[in-house]
Amino acid sequence: MKSIVKEFIKESFYLVLWFYRWLRSILYGHFNISKLDKNFNKKIIIAGNGPSTCSFDFLDTKYKEYEFLCVNMFASNYVNFFQLKPKYYCLVDDQFYKGGHTEDAETKIQILKDTLEKVDWELYLVSVVHQKIFFNNKNIKHVYINNNVYEGAFFRNELFKRNIAWAGAQTVINAAVYYAITSEFKEVYLIGVETDGHLRMSINDENELIEQYTHFYGVEERNMTKEGYGKGTLYYQFYSLYSALKKYSIYEEYATHMNVKIYNITPGSFIDVFERKII
Repeated sequence: MKSIVKEFIKESFYLVLWFYRWLRSILYGHFNISKLDKNFNKKIIIAGNGPSTCSFDFLDTKYKEYEFLCVNMFASNYVNFFQLKPKYYCLVDDQFYKGGHTEDAETKIQILKDTLEKVDWELYLVSVVHQKIFFNNKNIKHVYINNNVYEGAFFRNELFKRNIAWAGAQTVINAAVYYAITSEFKEVYLIGVETDGHLRMSINDENELIEQYTHFYGVEERNMTKEGYGKGTLYYQFYSLYSALKKYSIYEEYATHMNVKIYNITPGSFIDVFERKII
């Protein structure tokens, strides 16, 4: 009996906390969320920036019935972007909306923006409701997902499907998966989502965290300590991995509720909650 009461109190707290966040988003003008189009019986391939994206033949005719959703730096690094003509693009990383970056990062972001300005087909740009990025291109349609994190289980799926709550996004793929489920695609396929960065982390003799970022467009070694993480923060990297995987687990449960099937087609991926498949 005590455990039931304890669980009820916890879930009630989460619900009240979500309601507070919902009211706050309205007060701050961050509630112009989009009513997401429904895509019954359609299939979508979400392309992450992991190495496996490089070997995936997006232009193969067997994928002509699939929609594509790309993320982050894909447009400025995939040589056939203007042939692929993806219908969806997801940008939720704050690096695209806030300043204060290194000169190199600013250059890369500007190249991406310049690339998207050249889009000559209808492209739905998915971001979180408070993130505003503007293009002088009428082909780009903005789609906003909510930013009201809900940690509870009561009514979770009902809140999620109305785009008034979500589990949040540790990674851009978390957000893309939420969008695909809420848009009710029949099947969702994930490529380029190795999620194996922890295998390439190390600590040098100065107690600095060195991390090697591997994308389909190259490898970059970064000193995370010098970039502002501080010493003694290795735990945070593993917590971020935990957070991303936990959100995938929540979204898999949500997908089941919505009759959406998610397949992981990335070889060697550490995301273990989605069914593996080769297409």
